[in-house]
Order: sequence, then C-alpha cells, then structure tokens
Amino acid sequence: MNSDLRNEYKHMLFYLRSAVIVRGLHREPIKAFLDMEAKNEMTHVQAFSKRVVSLGGTPIAEANEFPVLYDPREILAYALEMEHEVVEIYAVRMKQADEMGGVDGVCTRLFYETQLEDSYDDMVEIKEMIAGMV
Repeated sequence: MNSDLRNEYKHMLFYLRSAVIVRGLHREPIKAFLDMEAKNEMTHVQAFSKRVVSLGGTPIAEANEFPVLYDPREILAYALEMEHEVVEIYAVRMKQADEMGGVDGVCTRLFYETQLEDSYDDMVEIKEMIAGMV
C-alpha cells in the first residue's frame, strides 16, 4: 500500500506544480482543474496514510518521480497516463484484497474501489478536456 501512497504523492505534487507553471492558450481552465486535482490528491494521500496505519504499517512520505511539463496538452496527456496507471493498479489491489479475506480484506477492497472510481472519473474528465482543445 505504501507504493500506492508514493503514487498519490506523485499525483498531488504533479498537479500542484503543473497548476503553477502551465502556459499557453488554455492555461486558465487547466490551472483551475489542476488546483482542484491537487487538493483531491491530498485527500487521497491522507486516506492512504490512514489505511496504512490501520493495517499496522508506517506510511511513507515520498513521491515517485514525474516530469516537469509546461504545455497544457502535455500536462493533460501525462495526467491521463498517471490516472490510467493507478486504475490498472487498483483493479489488481482489489483482487489482492479479496485474497486477504476477513474484515481487513473487505474494507481494503472497498477502499480501493472508491480510489479506482475517483481515478476513473478523472480519466474521463481529462479525456474530455483534451478533446475540447483546439
């Protein structure tokens, strides 16, 4: 779960930094979206951290690496890639939670279902934003 927490930190920091440095024609609506996503990712970081503790672990406070991008289209393309990656990972985690069994397994599966749904919704939103760019 800490490896997933690293990804959530990566998402938070990518969205936060990108909101500040985005350039170009579509920067204002994209900046607003990125700011909102950074805040949402912070709640994910907190949720994952609490879940790690509830399972007897110690949460990490490190992020996976990510590129520095300025172009709105490149930022959105990378954001789409990030969200797609975690949707795939969380689908696997749900199966692993089923294998864990018991109350911890059921609760962990529900946790990952929520995370997967949120990331999937982000993917849909990002795809729509990319499609609307001239």
